[in-house]
Order: sequence, then C-alpha cells, then structure tokens
Amino acid sequence: MVYSTLGDYYQKQKDYKAAIKYYNIALSKEVTTLYDSDKIKDAINKCSKK
Repeated sequence: MVYSTLGDYYQKQKDYKAAIKYYNIALSKEVTTLYDSDKIKDAINKCSKK
C-alpha cells in the first residue's frame, strides 16, 4: 500500500498526474482486499476529473 499512500500524498498536493501514476502502480501490485482496490480506482477517477 506504499504506492497508494504516495498517490494520496500527490493528490493532496494537487499533482494529479503523479497521483494517478502511483495509484496505477498500486493496482499493478497485489492489493489485499477488494475494498482497497475499489478505493484506489475511486481515487483515480477523482484525479482524472480535475
């Protein structure tokens, strides 16, 4: 979940391109639960709209 945390950091810094990059890396790794996977996908959608 390190990459997801990096995505959260960049999203808060309003660097949406970097946030999406790290969220996508997080999805490419093993995600522990379906909830975590959905949370990452939702974050990508929010960043894409900005």
